[in-house]
Amino acid sequence: MIYTANFWNKDNHKGKVVSIANSMPPQFKDMEKFDLLVPPWTIVEQLKKGSISWSTYETCYLAHISRYERSIKEFVENHEDITLCCWEKSPERCHRRLAAKYINKITNEKTAVK
Repeated sequence: MIYTANFWNKDNHKGKVVSIANSMPPQFKDMEKFDLLVPPWTIVEQLKKGSISWSTYETCYLAHISRYERSIKEFVENHEDITLCCWEKSPERCHRRLAAKYINKITNEKTAVK
């Protein structure tokens, strides 16, 4: 099962908890980072500046992670439950929701997006 949560919502941290963020709060410095699902800083920065729309961000992010499909599948297959963590409080405009949906598509792994 793939879970998603922000760093501080520890009640939603299940199984192997990994960061998929470009940076982490200091108190989570020992958390493993799953670099293949970290969005390129260029698109994060463009979104924050308003240079690209959320729709464009989604397209760019999904194109980026699709290059690592085989490695992502292997990682997921080696763990029963995984929680993808990042900074965003809400999953609506957050890459962790996109990552979970992508993983579901390539593995049929169930997801719980929070």
